[in-house]
Amino acid sequence: MESNEQQQLLVSDYKAHYGALTDEQKAEANKVHDAQFAKTLLKIDEMEVALQEAKAMLSRQPQQTA
Repeated sequence: MESNEQQQLLVSDYKAHYGALTDEQKAEANKVHDAQFAKTLLKIDEMEVALQEAKAMLSRQPQQTA
C-alpha cells in the first residue's frame, strides 16, 4: 500500500502532466477516458445480465441435498 506521501507525489505528477497539455489535448484525453469508462460500464451491464441468467438457470434446477 502506498504511503500518503507517495500518493501526493503521484497526484502532483499527474497535475503537472495534465496541466502541460493543450486544451485540445485535454479534450482528446477526456474523450478517450470517456470511451474507456463507457466500455467498462457496458461490460458491467453484460456481467450483470449473465449473472441474472445464471441465477435464473439455478433456480429452475431441482434442489439436491447432500
